[in-house]
Amino acid sequence: KPTYKPPLHDKQMDDRDQWCCCHSYQTVDNFWKFVVVSDEISVRCGEQRGKTRVTRKKDGKFHKTVIRRK
Repeated sequence: KPTYKPPLHDKQMDDRDQWCCCHSYQTVDNFWKFVVVSDEISVRCGEQRGKTRVTRKKDGKFHKTVIRRK
């Protein structure tokens, strides 16, 4: 079952639109082949930040003891 994801706010949509407009002139060779776009995770190409294994029970997905706020 997919997790509920709240919709983007107007400011978030505007920020994304502005970012895309600012980078629309870039080509695949000098920019876009180095970009990873995702709403799920922060990714840095070419870096390793260590190995972390996360486990939890299926019914504990939103349990307060397994959620860490940013």
